Amino acid sequence: MYGSRSRCVVAALGVAAAILLTPAVSASAAPRSKAAAETDCQAERRQALQREDPDASSELIVQCWANGDYSSLQCFPATPTGKSFCMCYDPDGRQLTPPSQKTTRVDCDAKVAESRRHKQRD
Repeated sequence: MYGSRSRCVVAALGVAAAILLTPAVSASAAPRSKAAAETDCQAERRQALQREDPDASSELIVQCWANGDYSSLQCFPATPTGKSFCMCYDPDGRQLTPPSQKTTRVDCDAKVAESRRHKQRD
C-alpha cells in the first residue's frame, strides 16, 4: 500500500508538502550504491541531500540508524506553523503507516515490533 515510490500532495493547515513514499526493499537485499558499504537508507538520504530541487524543503530526507537501517520514525520538514507529518518505517524501508501529525517514535517502535511478529508467523 505504501511501498511504491510516488509523489502526492498533503495540505496541512493551508501549506502543501510534497511526500515521497519509499520503495519496498527486500529484507535480504544487499546494500546497493556507489559505495559498497552504503545501505539503501544511506543511499536514499545521500541522493535526497544532493538534489537541487526548489521544492526540496518539503521533501522527506530519510533518517538512518548508525547501522544503516531506516529509522522507525520518518518526518517531513515542519510546516511554517511548526507542525510536521511523520510516518513509521520498518528497518528495510517499507512505510508502515500513512503520514500523520500525531505519529510518535513510540507508535513507530510498536508498529515495527508488530511487523516483525507478523513476519515470524509467515
